Order: sequence, then C-alpha cells, then structure tokens
Amino acid sequence: MPSSHSWPLGRLRLRPLVPPPRLRSGALLFASALLLGAVSACSIPELRPPQRAKHPLVSNQPLVADVPTLDQRVWSRTKEDCEVWPLDGRYTVTVSAEKVCVSASRIHMFYEQEQTPGKASVLLATEEGPVAYIDLLMDDDPKVIARCTEYTVKREVHRLNFSGCVPNEGLVTKATRKIAIKPDAVDQAIWVLE
Repeated sequence: MPSSHSWPLGRLRLRPLVPPPRLRSGALLFASALLLGAVSACSIPELRPPQRAKHPLVSNQPLVADVPTLDQRVWSRTKEDCEVWPLDGRYTVTVSAEKVCVSASRIHMFYEQEQTPGKASVLLATEEGPVAYIDLLMDDDPKVIARCTEYTVKREVHRLNFSGCVPNEGLVTKATRKIAIKPDAVDQAIWVLE
C-alpha cells in the first residue's frame, strides 16, 4: 500500500519496488546471478584478527602489525603473478606519555606517469572512545620491492613509508585495552592490550 512522508520540499510518495511481470522470472534470476558473481569477484582482502600485545605505556615497546594492502591493483593479483608474496604493509604504533606516533609502510602498484602521494592519514581509535586523525608524511622515496604481472604487463610494486605523531592528551592511557588503526575507514590493525 503506498505511503507518503513529509519532506521540506513537499510530499514524497513511496511505492514498493516490484519488477515488471516480464522480469519477475528468468531475467531476474540471471541478473541476480550476475550481481552475485560480480560481488564475489570484487571481494576485499581478508583482514587479520586482533592480536594480543603488551601495553606500550607499561612495556615501552611499540605495537607492530603486518597488514594486507588496500591497493586493489596489488590484492587482486596472486602469488603466481608476483616475484614476492605476500605483499603486506606494516603499521607501528609508539606510545609515550607525551605523544602517540604511527609509522605506516604501505604497498602500492604504480602505473606510468602516476604521482606518488606525499602524505597519508590514518584514524587511531581506542575502545574506550578517544579518537585521533594522524597526518603522515612520506619519510623517503618509494622503494621497488617486487614486480607483478597485470594481464601481460610487468608492473613495479613499491613500498612507501610514512610517519606522524599527535600529542597524547588522554588518547592512550594505562586503562586503554584496545587500539585500532583505521585507514580508509577499514579496521586494518587491531591490538588487544594486556
């Protein structure tokens, strides 16, 4: 049954979506199969489970996590396509009473004429609530670490190193029990602190 809702620009009438009679059977099933195939073919890399680590404020040791790359050009390749495998990035979080620093080692496949990003950013979040965006600057020039075949072309895969810090104004305390690094809104590195 049609319903209507009041919007600032007038009234909007909503009707249930029903495919035309000709599309309700075979064509609809075929379209669904194509969609499912496309979704499974474009799945994102599998993320790693949280890892246990000693609390950095107690142990004075950094948190380190090897992580799958978010560069689709790399994770859509297989170990048969590349000279080196796996091609993982790495996050290192160093915490003191004064500041929280993040070093990011990211993997990226470059095309000809493509510019290297001079900076990046990550979101550092804790289970207790404090969150900080940390701007990261590139530490040095990209380094070629492998070559992968994309279709019939050999492409260089680079490691890019970034780092940055923010003041530790209650961001990570001795009461913090979980820290996550979230580049591009994806939980990519999670530590459960002991």
